[in-house]
Amino acid sequence: MVMEVRQEMLDQLNQLNSELDKSQKKINELQEERRKYEILKQKFLEVSNKAASENNCLKVDLKDLQKCQLHTSEINSIINSYNGDMVATCGNDGDVRFYSPSKDLSSWLFKAQTLGEIPTCISFGLDNENFVSGTTDKKVHLWSLSKQKLVHTFSGHTEAITSVVFTKDMTRIVSSSNDKTIKVWDFYYKKVLLETIECDSVCNVLAMINDKNQILTGHQDGTARIYSLKSKEVVKVYKDLHTASITSLSLDKDLRICLTGSKDNTIKMIDLRAEKVLPVEFKHENYANSYEYNKAAFYKEGRYVIAGSDNSKVFIWNRETGKLLAILEAGNVGMITGCCYNLVSSKAYSVDSSGSIVVWAI
Repeated sequence: MVMEVRQEMLDQLNQLNSELDKSQKKINELQEERRKYEILKQKFLEVSNKAASENNCLKVDLKDLQKCQLHTSEINSIINSYNGDMVATCGNDGDVRFYSPSKDLSSWLFKAQTLGEIPTCISFGLDNENFVSGTTDKKVHLWSLSKQKLVHTFSGHTEAITSVVFTKDMTRIVSSSNDKTIKVWDFYYKKVLLETIECDSVCNVLAMINDKNQILTGHQDGTARIYSLKSKEVVKVYKDLHTASITSLSLDKDLRICLTGSKDNTIKMIDLRAEKVLPVEFKHENYANSYEYNKAAFYKEGRYVIAGSDNSKVFIWNRETGKLLAILEAGNVGMITGCCYNLVSSKAYSVDSSGSIVVWAI
């Protein structure tokens, strides 16, 4: 009897010892992976900082890099509130999420669910109270940020919504769609459709550019146009701006220069006051943009231009010269779908097709 118990205990000890050996082996493997990561990170920093020194540009410190899995699938859009106290994202998981740039990204402020619809585009109002989203289900949703709930749904488009914005006076919402129309909605008074503008090419992105009821539009034919919301007429056309779809329109803080991103793998600038395309453009042999709504942005008070690529890399250029200053890696793992800069945190954000966000301190 004693021998049987002894043998049983010996077998248990041998089993535990075997499991311990496996665990130790796994720990050793993880430590080796960590060592390789630290070596790679150090080499990356050395190369990046050497390039920064040679080009009189930006330095990168990956110790301040933050990364978080925000959505369970592709992120379609990322934007800032006008006062910079909130960052919002929307994704193919059906969620719109709101975050404080001064807090940890893993603890969002609140989440808006679109009940099975996929939000494709989002926009804050100037009042920091109203928020609007567009979906693949052809609908435009108006949200109250203070009440954290859906206020109204606008229906009228016949295809998926591509972009949504508020007018500067906060009385109307403007939306564009794959149905080749731009619609103007009265949300402040009667919550009805006011105008419909017919377009020759699908409008991918909208931007309110001034207080004259004019809106800048970026289209799949590579042109940018300025429409009057009063007359519904085209005021200005920037032909041959890009050779493929325009994927983003981003204004500088003075609302004078507009950054235009495109699937032709270039980023350009329009001087809205002078009504001309500026000669400086931003491109690189390793920069590629195949995402229909990939957003480029101005960075650090407009001194730089930042954009994400299909290869998970973030590119930063000098705005004045178009010279490439840095290529950031080791952050995103999927195709980058958008970038933005937050004034409150003074950090850049990049989101990708895996549902992740990376916060860069540069």
